[in-house]
Amino acid sequence: MSEENKLLLLGPGESGKSTIFKQMKILGAGGYSQDELKSFKPIIASNCITQIQVLISQMPLIGVEYENPENIARAEKISQLPTTADSWSADVGADICFLWADKGIQQVYGHRDKDFQLNDSAEYFLSQVNRFVEPNFIPTVSDVLRARVRTTGIEEAEFDLEDFQFRMLDVGGQRSERRKW
Repeated sequence: MSEENKLLLLGPGESGKSTIFKQMKILGAGGYSQDELKSFKPIIASNCITQIQVLISQMPLIGVEYENPENIARAEKISQLPTTADSWSADVGADICFLWADKGIQQVYGHRDKDFQLNDSAEYFLSQVNRFVEPNFIPTVSDVLRARVRTTGIEEAEFDLEDFQFRMLDVGGQRSERRKW
């Protein structure tokens, strides 16, 4: 009979705990079912909206203008959207595509990490918005690995590696989540 071990992932927010958890689930627990992959659709939509909103908000702060004047109205519309998947539509996706292609937004994107924080996956998601708005879109494993959602509570998965069984626990790293550690 094999012994069960527990591996608790601890660390500050944005340190990669959930990414390691997802990678282990893919490698050691058979990956994600179709339903689990589909459950990431709203997270991906939210990531696209929030990341373009960050770029839009930095335009005036960095002093950059939109190359295409029509993108001013698109930016105003996208800026007002809630960051939930309920806002997601083909029209929102089209607006994000126009904005992402704008040289002004690209110039602001070049200032990330120096002047403001942007998720590492922003370019990945913003360059593939057309795929995400397709009606039959199902996220890939690559999409899931890059999807960023703040972990609240505790996620658990069991893994069997030959005779070694362990349970991995992913807990939120934000200060408000640390009491659960």
